[in-house]
Amino acid sequence: MGNQYIMQLRIQLSGAKKEFKEHKIKIARLLNELQANINPFFGDDVESINAEAIEQIGDELLKCRDKAVELQSQIKEITKDLGDE
Repeated sequence: MGNQYIMQLRIQLSGAKKEFKEHKIKIARLLNELQANINPFFGDDVESINAEAIEQIGDELLKCRDKAVELQSQIKEITKDLGDE
């Protein structure tokens, strides 16, 4: 492997790790937001369930999780290519 190729892989790895970290933070924020919108003690007051907000958070959480899984796989692959395992 040439030095330029290795440098390019290291730059990609650094970018992927940074983006993965950002997604982990976003996932934690979304989980906290979701928890704040879920009130398990609603009893008969079903109108108080904030289903729209919960659905929106869930959709965003799903997209974020899928991207994080993709990035995690990319990080493992680049690490393997660099021989840094």
